[in-house]
Amino acid sequence: MNREIPIVIVVTEENMQGSVFYAVTLRTKEGQEQKSLFHPTTKWQNIDIWRKTHLQQIDSSCVFWNQNNKTIVDENQSISMLEENSIALDGISQDQIRDVTFLFGSKTQVIRALKSIRIHDLLNNGNLQQLNLHVSPKDCILMLGESDDQILSTSDMQKSLEEYVQPIQFRISVKFNVFQYDIQRNIEIRITDSDITVDQVLHMKEITSDAYKYLTSSDRNIIIANDQKIADLNQTEFIVLKENETCYVSIENSIDAQVDGSNTRYAIFATIADVLKNSNISVGYLLHSNDFVPSAETKLTSFISPIQFQVIKDNLPIVVTIVNMEQGNCSITFNCSNSITVERIFKISCELLNVDQRHYCLKHNDSEIDVEMSLEDLEPALNNFHFQLSSTLDMKCSIRYNNETFRLPCSKDATTMDLAKEIFQKFHISDEEIHQFEIQLILNDDTKSALDMDLAIEDIISLHFENEETPILLFELTKKVE
Repeated sequence: MNREIPIVIVVTEENMQGSVFYAVTLRTKEGQEQKSLFHPTTKWQNIDIWRKTHLQQIDSSCVFWNQNNKTIVDENQSISMLEENSIALDGISQDQIRDVTFLFGSKTQVIRALKSIRIHDLLNNGNLQQLNLHVSPKDCILMLGESDDQILSTSDMQKSLEEYVQPIQFRISVKFNVFQYDIQRNIEIRITDSDITVDQVLHMKEITSDAYKYLTSSDRNIIIANDQKIADLNQTEFIVLKENETCYVSIENSIDAQVDGSNTRYAIFATIADVLKNSNISVGYLLHSNDFVPSAETKLTSFISPIQFQVIKDNLPIVVTIVNMEQGNCSITFNCSNSITVERIFKISCELLNVDQRHYCLKHNDSEIDVEMSLEDLEPALNNFHFQLSSTLDMKCSIRYNNETFRLPCSKDATTMDLAKEIFQKFHISDEEIHQFEIQLILNDDTKSALDMDLAIEDIISLHFENEETPILLFELTKKVE
């Protein structure tokens, strides 16, 4: 409480005979107390007039300071606009107040605040919402005056308003984190206008390639429309994508007419759960190819775009889990009927696990099975099946890419380009981009040896492992530095 006006106003909402009134209690430092009831539409400037009549020894105008949200109550605001039913406000002398102008693009907001308040605390002022700012203060950058060179540092943000010469004007820019999916790199962009659209963001100088065509948020994984204003999204974490890093999803729904069945573009790493959420499907399941329902965790990258689903009310009764024995931590689960054949399960498994079915076989309890059998033929009473996907090739190798290591079956006549293309398929990288990559062999002493893309596995073994019978080769695939 400011010493020049040693008063506290306490406001409580009261219900009297079905009508709402506000009880305003005036308390002084000396212990004096005055109380009156006011209609909800009474403005704060009228409350101050009432205050003067009951505290005549302090006749200067004052403002009322809300300690809870560190804001000055607007004198033209009605008393019913208070966010809490009971609150205490401090009376502050007018000469302890500063007007601060904030600019965000073409929008301007003037905020009245205590001159002792820190700049950082001003960013929590609710009146800044008028600038269409819906981000955390930590994502805001302040610039003093009209020059980009006068960016406020962390220490500047801790200063009080009284340390700045009037008039005080700050321009706001908001920083966004954009993740480049293909090269797994974060970049920071800043916007200075609430009207900036996704399309304008994609053409900023920080987005260095025209190949980046789409933007998605990190929590929904659905592609955001190019005319969407970025400030209206209320978030600051985004992912930028190329064409081949997206896919189309189409949903046929005869259950709920509210579900949008038109083509919707998603990031390839989006899951079935994302599709259900973004399509407002709260009851129902997504049937694919008319015979199986992928689990909610299944990524869209497992399917070929455009991807078509049909909404069904009840899930299919049989649960099937497939483990890729060549990639121990890699498995998929889906639901189907017991009439489905083992051959069809094998094809679904190869599709969802993104492997070449020419080099694999399906096993049940570690034994190969007749592909013409149905699940009902295999185990009539079972409703939960576990299968293993096993390689039929004589060799295995490991290849590192994007901080992940993939274990791949291979033959001696395969080339390093064949291995690279398998990784490309997993990450939806076009074969036309292969010239942008290089592959290296990791030797036993962890040294690296660059390889030609057309070099055969048999030649690599003869050159580097002539004394080993069947070595497990380790490669690293990286994008060339531009």
